[in-house]
Amino acid sequence: MTAVDVLIIGAGPAGLTAATYLARFRRSVLVADGGEPRAAWIPLSHNMPGFPEGIGGDAILTRMRLQAEEYGAQIRPVFVEGLAREGDGFTARLGDVRITARAVLLATGWWTITRTCPESRTPSPGGWCASAPSATASRPSANPSR
Repeated sequence: MTAVDVLIIGAGPAGLTAATYLARFRRSVLVADGGEPRAAWIPLSHNMPGFPEGIGGDAILTRMRLQAEEYGAQIRPVFVEGLAREGDGFTARLGDVRITARAVLLATGWWTITRTCPESRTPSPGGWCASAPSATASRPSANPSR
């Protein structure tokens, strides 16, 4: 069984940033990459410091992956199929491999849930209805269709 300091579940920008910093601080890091980061969908982003002309999502992920690996992070193309608290840490099942980790960082991002938009909202070009909580909301709605 492999042992690491930190298991990061998710290899998008958040997971790769965490992997880079943790590896720089000499932590053993394993990143479980499910292979479908939303950042890969970005054709050209002007929201990345250091790239005033913009950079595509795939290029961002490639650079971030290389930087994390340069500091010693391991990135594996695998899904975490099981995760359990065990003693002072965690045990995870990644396919046929079991690992132990002192800590787990969930960086799985978010998913778009397609649904019909109310008449008061216009769907995005992709056909999904985006909504954001109001500034005065004190807690998320119990009804996910709102």
